[in-house]
Amino acid sequence: MLSKKYLVVEPHPDDFILMFGGTAARASKEGRVYVVTLTGGGQAASSSAQDSRLKEKRKTESQIVDEILGTTERVILPYDTRKIWDNSSCVYNDMMRLIRYYAPDVVVATFNDRRHPDHMWLAEFIEPLLYQVGENIRLEEFGPPVFPLLWYGENPRAQFQYPNIFIDITDSMEKKTRALESQTSQIPILGEHIS
Repeated sequence: MLSKKYLVVEPHPDDFILMFGGTAARASKEGRVYVVTLTGGGQAASSSAQDSRLKEKRKTESQIVDEILGTTERVILPYDTRKIWDNSSCVYNDMMRLIRYYAPDVVVATFNDRRHPDHMWLAEFIEPLLYQVGENIRLEEFGPPVFPLLWYGENPRAQFQYPNIFIDITDSMEKKTRALESQTSQIPILGEHIS
């Protein structure tokens, strides 16, 4: 494995599995995999009245995923789906603190697949943030600088034009599939990726 400590930043509770699930299962055998979920994923409900129930279900599904893939720790931030950009400065502070706290070798984030505003926002936000976590700023609040690499995870629907790293997940594909199957609230959306 290339690194010992990964921090995966996902907008929604299922993005981690799609972009990094197989690699996470493999990496967790040799190192640590931390996950920061920016939203509870509630606005994928069929009505706003069902949002809180869906958030709770997705939290439970995330715990199952973490068990299957061997995630070291997960933090779910309190931001609303499709409204992350409304809280950019709060997300900045949370992420600066968490990245410096975990001090990962690699940060993995969603690629700008242009399918969801939260994915687009994170793809644009993460690179300048990682420059700043390496600067001597906000030391008293967030701790010393760290210098992780940035990897953009592949979404099966989006095709990178020039991918520069491939990781063989053959040995962990069964775990990734089980993790996807555990997302029962998302089967209508993820169904095509599970088979």
